[in-house]
Amino acid sequence: MRYSVSRLRVTGSAALMLTAAFAINAAAGQVTGGTATFDSVGQGGNPFERGAWGNARNGNAWAQYELPTPTLVRSIYIKSAGTDITSSGSIIDVKVKLSDGWHSVYVLKDKVINRGFSGGARGPQTGPIRVNLGNVEISGVRLDMSGNGWFAAEDVRLETP
Repeated sequence: MRYSVSRLRVTGSAALMLTAAFAINAAAGQVTGGTATFDSVGQGGNPFERGAWGNARNGNAWAQYELPTPTLVRSIYIKSAGTDITSSGSIIDVKVKLSDGWHSVYVLKDKVINRGFSGGARGPQTGPIRVNLGNVEISGVRLDMSGNGWFAAEDVRLETP
């Protein structure tokens, strides 16, 4: 079963049904049903539900996923993220939203995550990563990226215990 919620406000007994459906989906091992937002118009699908997103903007970018209810998350898996020109000087800052706001949980500098470069450019990169949180209740995840080139993110999963 897959549930998707986007720009929807649910109240009353319907909210209880939505919460139950969301919990069932979370119990399957991957959290879905949140709302994805981006700093700029991109191409592709939703990276937080196994899709891919890319933009056409140099300098910096962000991609964010907010959950309808706080959810216990074990880890964040990122198949691919970062810039496409050079990893030199680039930063990928993985943040989670706790009850008191956004907090960095992993920062990758001067590397991209499993990302191809454009036009023969090169630079250090790492394979897909998994950021272990140790079972933390979060209400969102955000990738803040900076560097040279266009940015992308693919297959960013919130994994449950």
